[in-house]
Amino acid sequence: MPLISAVPAVIKFLGYNPYEIDTSTVGGKVKQYRLMKGLSLKNFAKLVHVDPSTVKAWEENEFTPISENYRKLTNCLGALEPVL
Repeated sequence: MPLISAVPAVIKFLGYNPYEIDTSTVGGKVKQYRLMKGLSLKNFAKLVHVDPSTVKAWEENEFTPISENYRKLTNCLGALEPVL
């Protein structure tokens, strides 16, 4: 696996995203966004003002974001499906 910062260049070089990510979940959408932007857990966490362990838990679908964090994610990622 290349460094996370190199992933956008790898995707551009290949012409497609070789990483299989289930984007039907909030966690999958977060992970895809991070990969496409080349952001580490720490850098993405800074972007949405949460702890990196929180981002990891979202990506692993251990829990869904609370409403305040959900709003931050929506601002960053665009429209997300409502969490049931």
